[in-house]
Amino acid sequence: DILIIQLKRFQVQNMTSIRIGTFVNCPIAGLNLKDYMKTGYDGPEPIYDLMSVSIHRGDINDGHYIAYAKNVFTKKWYQYD
Repeated sequence: DILIIQLKRFQVQNMTSIRIGTFVNCPIAGLNLKDYMKTGYDGPEPIYDLMSVSIHRGDINDGHYIAYAKNVFTKKWYQYD
């Protein structure tokens, strides 16, 4: 199974878009979402490993994306700029 999480990192204050700078701490391996499942869930254990990250640098109107992804065969991380 694949889980995609998108974090909203901009908010509007006084008609201006401001980047949210709160640090996000996420484990690279073993993210367990069991506590967030509905009561009575009896499916497989919802455990996920981080495989890629997309980062936006710049402001809401302009910027650049950089991606980091893990090769499943070599287990090495690569930067795509």
